[in-house]
Amino acid sequence: EIILKLGGFGRGDFVCDLGCGDGSLIAMIADRGVKKAVGYEFSIPTYLLAKVRKILSGSKAEIKFGNFWKQDFSEVDVLVCFLLDHSMRSFEKNIWPKLHRGARVISNNFKMNFVEPEIYENGIYLYRKK
Repeated sequence: EIILKLGGFGRGDFVCDLGCGDGSLIAMIADRGVKKAVGYEFSIPTYLLAKVRKILSGSKAEIKFGNFWKQDFSEVDVLVCFLLDHSMRSFEKNIWPKLHRGARVISNNFKMNFVEPEIYENGIYLYRKK
């Protein structure tokens, strides 16, 4: 609920969930009427579960199998992630610099070391690229 609240997802937003798990969060975001909602998952069983959930629920979210580290997020407006400390360090070094100005990152429980969050609420960090 906090992620959905802090996200401020709007009709023009292109949103990606990095490591979308069973796809439930990206499906809820897609239901908010965003322009595009994509979840990436690299675990085959979890990806298959997310695809089945998407089909059964009729969600408009896209579920993609693949390594999100190799994706281009330069056009993405909001990235949602639940990455561990070491992965957040890699994110901060490799993905954050390539995001466009105004892009938002919502991280569950793990923060970036050298970027100050705009908002922190109950373990959720919201960052905005300046």
